[in-house]
Amino acid sequence: VDWMYFLAFFMVSSGIIIFS
Repeated sequence: VDWMYFLAFFMVSSGIIIFS
């Protein structure tokens, strides 16, 4: 399980929510 990939996805998702 690549936790770094999951972390990156979470950060991107959070960024999109904040940007929206």
